Amino acid sequence: MDKTKSDYQVIELAQMALVTSLYIVVTFLLNPISYGAIQLRISEMFNLLVVFDRKYIWSITMGVVISNLYSPLGVIDAFIGGGSSFLALALTFMITSSIKRWSIKLIVASFIVSLSMFTVAAELKWVLGFPFLETYLFVGIGEVLTMLLGTIIILAINSKVDLKRILSKKW
Repeated sequence: MDKTKSDYQVIELAQMALVTSLYIVVTFLLNPISYGAIQLRISEMFNLLVVFDRKYIWSITMGVVISNLYSPLGVIDAFIGGGSSFLALALTFMITSSIKRWSIKLIVASFIVSLSMFTVAAELKWVLGFPFLETYLFVGIGEVLTMLLGTIIILAINSKVDLKRILSKKW
């Protein structure tokens, strides 16, 4: 049976919903380390999926918005975190699309997303009065560690299966 355009759209929506759900579940399961001035939000490693397909810009952004609604800062965090994630992921996709080697794509993506943590530090300074530089340092280190872990996992999986084919496949 041939698939229609509508079938492919449903499949793509399901892939995006799965990534959004995984982001939220991982954030909630690791709640004590997912928020605050010192955080290790493991779900941030899903940011790396944007190098495989731009559709993940939207699904990860939605995961951030929904997760941040339940953060101690609530709606403010959802808007600032969601906006920051969207911009960082869009920039990541635009920059990494022209890079051929997966390892370089992942390193560049990690660098961009880690640098974007200044928005988290600025938000925590603005809302809670935390010191900007120290907060940026701690949140940035947490992001670098998370992205490093994600890069290692993705490269290990990609050495066994073609993640590009799987993550952007229209089935």
